[in-house]
Amino acid sequence: MIDNHGEFVLYYSAVLVFLSDCFFCAPKYIGIARSKDILTGYIPEQTPMIVPSYNDPYGNLGAGAIKVLAFEDGYAGFQNGIYWNTQTGHSGSAIRLLTSKNGLDWSIHSSEPIIKPGSGWKKSHVYALDIKAVNHQWVMYFNARDGWLFGKERIGRVTAQIA
Repeated sequence: MIDNHGEFVLYYSAVLVFLSDCFFCAPKYIGIARSKDILTGYIPEQTPMIVPSYNDPYGNLGAGAIKVLAFEDGYAGFQNGIYWNTQTGHSGSAIRLLTSKNGLDWSIHSSEPIIKPGSGWKKSHVYALDIKAVNHQWVMYFNARDGWLFGKERIGRVTAQIA
């Protein structure tokens, strides 16, 4: 992304939180770094852009990662928050849509994620996404797990018509 000052903005995940039920780590924060050159010289901001919040049911353990798309009237961020589900007693990750006017201050678009764990091949976690416009459709690929400690990972794909 290029900000209002003509600088490139790099979104990145930082610091890890251990998911004891899976025995692996997931990103705790999402930060930004800026540079005048797209290839080098990025300087990170002092504080993370997105942090876990105890009150966020889909982001109470970690911020995960974000994929940002620019539009004429602002930005869309597809974020996979990391959370602890008190009802199931397990961790999870779900993909939700965030919106922003400036690409820096984000609001959760809907209380429910656009893709979340359910049953079968995406029972425990949905994360690590990429989204592109292809032939008048949005195409999103993502990772999903079918379990916690011994879960298998698979690649999912969803599409939506571009309005």
